[in-house]
This record gives sequence, structure tokens and C-alpha cells, in this order.
Amino acid sequence: MKKFTLYLILFLLPWSGYSQQSTDSIAAPPPETHHQRLSGDLGGLAPKMVAHGVILLLSSTHFYQGLLSGSGEHEFKYGGKGDAFLILDWEKLGLWKGFGMISHGEIRYGKSVFDEGGNLIPANTALLFPEEEGTAVALSSLFFTQKLGEKIKLMVGRINTLDFLAMNHYYGGRGIDGFQNIIFTAPPLDARTTPVTTLGLMTVYDLEPLELTLGAWDSRERINEYGFSGLFDNGVSVTGELALKTAWGGRKGKYAVGGTWSSLEETSLSNSAKLFLPNSELPLAVEKGSWVVNFTFEQNLLGPAENPRSGWGIFGRAGISDGNPNPLRWTAMGGIAGCPFSKRANDRFGLGYFKAGLSSDVKDRALLSLFVQNEQGAEAYYSFAPIPWFILTANVQWIEPFRKRSDNAWYGGLRLKIKI
Repeated sequence: MKKFTLYLILFLLPWSGYSQQSTDSIAAPPPETHHQRLSGDLGGLAPKMVAHGVILLLSSTHFYQGLLSGSGEHEFKYGGKGDAFLILDWEKLGLWKGFGMISHGEIRYGKSVFDEGGNLIPANTALLFPEEEGTAVALSSLFFTQKLGEKIKLMVGRINTLDFLAMNHYYGGRGIDGFQNIIFTAPPLDARTTPVTTLGLMTVYDLEPLELTLGAWDSRERINEYGFSGLFDNGVSVTGELALKTAWGGRKGKYAVGGTWSSLEETSLSNSAKLFLPNSELPLAVEKGSWVVNFTFEQNLLGPAENPRSGWGIFGRAGISDGNPNPLRWTAMGGIAGCPFSKRANDRFGLGYFKAGLSSDVKDRALLSLFVQNEQGAEAYYSFAPIPWFILTANVQWIEPFRKRSDNAWYGGLRLKIKI
């Protein structure tokens, strides 16, 4: 297996000359003007750091969320999340043309609503990692980027897959921006094939108007593990996605078909970082291999055509999996999001709906079909930013839980993000 993985990585590495351009920021928040952060320009130091290829982005996000109605304690709980990105452009540092480094450190503390509601799909992404309770610190990503030619980018190292999804215009956001439910930030259908943090590589080919992404990584969850111990012991995941970038009617959009396959060995109810799975007292068969195929899109509809983030649009994602060892057979989600008013450029809103179909294997275990069902829900939020670095979000979620005996759950809460 390790020999196969090495051959696969060599295959994915594109052969091309090095670019003369600086490395773009990949899987990290875009560098912002200094007035958009609490610290400003640090007395002139920040612009000098950026000019020399050093970008430091800090944020502190606070959650006050509770179960308004449903099965469980109707109590609001406080938790917080801190994020730190360090982006180094080695070309601007005078070291290596086209080369860069991105790291993401995070801390999670306080309480969450994970014990309430009886739902399968977590209602708060940010507080789920690095641990779902208590205080936890992690270096969730540390990877290197290299431009190869004019059209190819390579990334290799410790990768936080949520950071890549956060780059979408209307969904993603790691739960500290936009939606909070994990269905909109880190698709749980990928729970078996795509860890939150892993070791691997990705290549992005710009074939305008097409974009091809290929990748390979360790199938094991490594958010709280460091080093190379056990690398590929439980399989390797390979992924591919072909996206079409459009500008129909002058409005930007992106439509993609992709899939991931893993050689891991798991049961349908093995622990997952992205799902709250039921326990089974019966022995479960271990299955080898898991796959996911999905279609995603986002389309700008209103606002400045040249900048989709300044307007609003629609998005969606639908996928199907093997159904065993994946506990979900299929998922579908979609909605509308963006900037609601041209005079409030930093405000955001979102409205989304989802449905997740349990696999027949999960339903058959220990007569679980008598107690479980497919799960569905909806989420709405509005983010109010009176000043660019102070973002207050009101959030409400409705979930019909997969546990039949649980009442429909209504969650409500506030989120405050401060860009330091």
C-alpha cells in the first residue's frame, strides 16, 4: 500500500518549470486592508510585513447558543474559538520563487450544544474541532505551496480540509463565518474519505474556463496527531474534481463534479469527527474501501458582477456514497446567501436547507430502523458588521433529528467575531 501511495503521489506531481510570480494565498483568509482589523496597521509595521511576504491573521470568535425547543436541556451555553493564520511568501522574502507556506493554529474552549437535540449532524462546526468539549489547541495545518509554470499550483504537508471549503463565496466558512451547521461547512458525506486534518498533497490545474483538482492524503484523522507515525496504516484517499467557471450574463458561477475514494477499513458505525453516530451492541462487519461522488455549484445573481462576495447568489451540493462503511447514503443541501445591501458591504445573510439519507446498513443494525430516520433541517443567519472587524451574527436552526423519539430541535444563538 505504501509503495502504491508513493507511485500515486509521483503521478500527481506535474512536471513544469517554476513560475516567476509570487505564491497566492491558498486555503487561508484573503489578506485584508488594515482598517478591516482591530489592530490596524500596527504603527506601520503591518504594511512592511506584507511587503516582505509575511501575513499574520488573527481572529477571536464567541458563541452563545442554546436549544430553544426539542429534546434536551433548554439552556444557552458559551464557547469560543481562536484562529491564527501565518502566511509566508518565500519569493518576497528573497528565498524561493513561487514558493510559500501556510499554517493555521486554533484553540477551542467552553461549552457547546452537542449533547442536546438528538441530531446526527452537528449544529456548530467551529466548536467541534479540535475537540468537541473542554479546552483544546491544535496546529490544524502546516503546508507548503509551489507554483509550477503559469497554470499549476502544488500543495503538500499537513492540510486542514475545512480551510479549502471556506474559500467558497456563499457557503463554507469553518463555522466562524456564514453558516454554522456542518452540512454547509464540511460535508459529512465525506466523513470516511476526507479527514478534517490530514497529511497529503493537492494539485490545482488552471485550464480556463475549467479547473482540475487532484489530491491524495492519509485516510486517518490527524487533527490531534503530529508527525508521520501510522501514515497510510488505515489506507489512502484519492480525490479529483473538475470545475467549470462561468460568466453567464456577466455573472460569475462555478459548477463542479468530483469524487473521493479511500482504501480504509471501517464499520458503518465507527467513530467520525463529523457525525454523532449511535452505538450498536451487535458486532459489525469491517468493510474495506469507501467512495463519494458529488456535484456542487454556486452562482452569483445580484450585486457587483466583478465581485461575487459583494452581492448574493445561490449554492448547492448533492452527493451519494457507498453506504457502508459510510453511515450516510446520500446528502443534499442548498440555499441563498451573500451581501444583502450595497450600502452595508460587510453584512452577510444566508438561508439554507439540507436533507441526509442514512445508509440501509445503519438502519438495519440492532433494529435501528425502528428508532432512526433520515435527517433534515434548515439554517438562517444574519451578520451585522457596524465596523469591519466587529461582526455580530444572529443564527437560528431547525432540525428534524435522525432519532425518531427526539422532538424537532430549534437552536438559536449569537456569534461575535473580532478580526484582530
